[in-house]
Amino acid sequence: IDIMEAGVSKDEGLRTLAKELGLSLAGSIAVGNYSNDIPILRCADTAVAVASALDEVKAVADYITIRDHNQDAVVEVVARFVRNA
Repeated sequence: IDIMEAGVSKDEGLRTLAKELGLSLAGSIAVGNYSNDIPILRCADTAVAVASALDEVKAVADYITIRDHNQDAVVEVVARFVRNA
């Protein structure tokens, strides 16, 4: 179970962070595995689902990792999408 204050979400956090840093969402990457990640995946420029993600998460992803969340999926994402990683 996830409990959050009303009006708080991962996608809103990404938007707020980008705004505070003076950045656009162009080039942003979000990685997720569960239904509560769908809003941030839709918000980010590149949406990534880990191999073990729910099918509904994979459906909104631009890329699905080979590795799952217990096998360094984020390392795979950094190696694939972040230059000079």
